[in-house]
Amino acid sequence: MLRTILFLVLSLALAIGIYFRFDRGEGYDGIPSLGKRPTYAPYYPAWILPLFVVILPVILSPFYGFIGAMETTVSTCAGLFLHISVYYLMLLALRPLLRGRISARTCAMLWIIPNLLYLTVQEVYRLPHPRWVLALPVRWPHLLFGVWLVGFLGVLGWYVVQHLRFRRRILTPAYSVTHPQALKIWEEALKEAGLRNPNYQLVISPAVTTPLSVGLLPRSTRVVLPQRSYTPEQLHWVLHHEVIHLARQDSATKFFLLFCTAICWFNPLMWVAMKGCAQDLELSCDETVLLFAKPEQRKEYAALLLDTAGDARGFTTCLSASASTLRHRLKQVLSPAVRSSGAIVAGLAFFLVSMTSGWVALAWGTTSGQSLFYDTYSAQEYTVEVFRTHDRPLSPNRSPVEQEAFHRYLAQLTLTSIQGNYTFSDRDDTFSFQMQSPGSDHLVHLYPHMVVLTTGGSSYYYYVAQGVDLDYLAQLVTGDASQ
Repeated sequence: MLRTILFLVLSLALAIGIYFRFDRGEGYDGIPSLGKRPTYAPYYPAWILPLFVVILPVILSPFYGFIGAMETTVSTCAGLFLHISVYYLMLLALRPLLRGRISARTCAMLWIIPNLLYLTVQEVYRLPHPRWVLALPVRWPHLLFGVWLVGFLGVLGWYVVQHLRFRRRILTPAYSVTHPQALKIWEEALKEAGLRNPNYQLVISPAVTTPLSVGLLPRSTRVVLPQRSYTPEQLHWVLHHEVIHLARQDSATKFFLLFCTAICWFNPLMWVAMKGCAQDLELSCDETVLLFAKPEQRKEYAALLLDTAGDARGFTTCLSASASTLRHRLKQVLSPAVRSSGAIVAGLAFFLVSMTSGWVALAWGTTSGQSLFYDTYSAQEYTVEVFRTHDRPLSPNRSPVEQEAFHRYLAQLTLTSIQGNYTFSDRDDTFSFQMQSPGSDHLVHLYPHMVVLTTGGSSYYYYVAQGVDLDYLAQLVTGDASQ
């Protein structure tokens, strides 16, 4: 219930915020719909989820050790990023439909919605149990993890190095803009965007052919202009376009998509999603900068796009990265359609993606009941007492079972480790018992297809493909003091 309330409130807040930012009493994204002082607030802090993933193993290491912390992090994030991949797949499929009906600014915002899914793995908001378990036939999970880690670090490292090399190539010959008129337009653009005392710098570089912004942090960000002359009107469009990117922190948004792609590097759809996000960010800026433009100004802007196509790499936002991506942008610029803000679409998307996060759990790493329960102590050293069968609780004094048959059944189970965190608090079809030996104490909950083992203050989750015969186990209970 708390999970539902939280995400319902956040979804409503998102929808209301979009409506008042983009509709502003007009009921659609018309001109002028934002009034005299448009704001270009960032969609979300794009660092939240990547920072959570990086910090989690650091926080857990003192409690579980480095290996245990990494395993817990992978377990927590496996289902989360699987869910993000499915969301992006659906978004890619719906994008042609959405582009024609809702604001380009909302289309761009839809890519960053998964950034807040880290909330779904917090203990207070965890799901009771997964709806489906996807068991992967992995014989060597640690080898698979090693391959994935190499791929993740390789993709992320490649793009970071590419970004740094591109940045160095274009900024080494760059020099500051000193022209008074250009600086005046620059200051006006910063002021209109609501940026106070910014650390951004405006420079000219002979190494670029299109205006662009490069950098992730304000102090290191540069807005780079080609070494060519612009009319005051052209410079107005160029600088306002780039300042909108800066105010919305679109470079950080692109890094977020790259981070998701690096984690899911084996999924080709994530690479398509990363490119789709970059395109929608440009469409969003085009729409925003032209909110108050007249038809002749739109033609001038379209001509500027065609005239400034160039190259951009890494975490870079630019006016016109490639002529091959301009067809839809020019259509939007020259023939703007009347579209809704998409507030309901964004709110509904956030609510659905948040509430369904964790529905599908991944499972890998097969083990046997013999290895799980009797690796340290033999069956003869355990005392088993049952305090709940699948249909009723037993006496407060607990009930013993036929030990030999019970241990034999547990030993023959084949279990696959479930990745993720669940509470299993709402299941009634539970067979619960305690296994005690001189050196260990296990609390075990059996479900029709799952096993939850709690020992040493930690819980472990396993999927049983062949199912657990709860009726048979109930027959092994030999006494109940409540009868």
